[in-house]
Amino acid sequence: MASTYSPNLALELIGNEDQAGAWGDTTNYNLGTLIEQAIAGYTTQAVTAGLTTTLTMPNGTTAVARNMFIELTGTGGTNTNLVVPSNQKLYFVYNNSTGAVTVKVSGQTGVAVPATKKMLLVCNGTDVVPAVNHFTSVTSDSSSVATLNVTGNATIDGTTTFSALTANLFLALNGSKQLASATLATSRGASWQTTYGGQIAAPVSQTIEIASKSQITSIVVLTEAMQGSCVIDLWKTAKPTIPSAGNSICGSNKPTITNGTTLFSTNFTGWTTTTFNPGDLVTFRLQSVTAFSKVAIYITLQDIL
Repeated sequence: MASTYSPNLALELIGNEDQAGAWGDTTNYNLGTLIEQAIAGYTTQAVTAGLTTTLTMPNGTTAVARNMFIELTGTGGTNTNLVVPSNQKLYFVYNNSTGAVTVKVSGQTGVAVPATKKMLLVCNGTDVVPAVNHFTSVTSDSSSVATLNVTGNATIDGTTTFSALTANLFLALNGSKQLASATLATSRGASWQTTYGGQIAAPVSQTIEIASKSQITSIVVLTEAMQGSCVIDLWKTAKPTIPSAGNSICGSNKPTITNGTTLFSTNFTGWTTTTFNPGDLVTFRLQSVTAFSKVAIYITLQDIL
């Protein structure tokens, strides 16, 4: 009876009464070479930017695709692919090339492994997908993740740099904190309107208290849908001092609408500060208004951790 081969690792399965006097050689080769390659093999594979490198799993002989750990070398980047067989199998991939490489089954989507990164992947018989997507607990001295979703509390020690963080969580940061460009932002503001229409009687003010250390990133002023003009000032003090005109932070660059209806601004040139501390009082002062019966101002505050 002729030999057959296992579906995933392509190991030779000796047929009944086959290879008399030689079956030991085949068995030893399976155990000492092919299975060892599959569970402990470390190999390198060169890739070329913009091209596809295809790996195969030949029956009963060594192959790059059978190795557990594959280190990619050469040049990666756009449209650089490593195509593996559809055999169900784990892969540890270290992309030591110059750019991203997509590991996939032919005709499928696969997973892009960024340059210098190491990923645990699995071929499920159809395509290559991440082998792990959930951790109950993680302790790491150095880690980089593209997307971090946290449903509980995260305690982070050491130097922590967030370039984009969106999460519903409490962060306990015990070290150096750098918030480069986060989405932890809130909107605060004030609005004024007349009861029976007609122009708002200015000047008029509203004061709020700041809850966390934060920075203004943008200002929006909205009015009813008609042409008009208004000038708004922002005053800031530390509680319990009530803000007044002498505490203006806008200088000569006050949020202003001239013969229009709306304003959106990220220009804070001339402002004395755009940073607030917990307990600061901020007064929105509608200094002057023409035609508007309703004016609302909103500032976007980005938390500083």
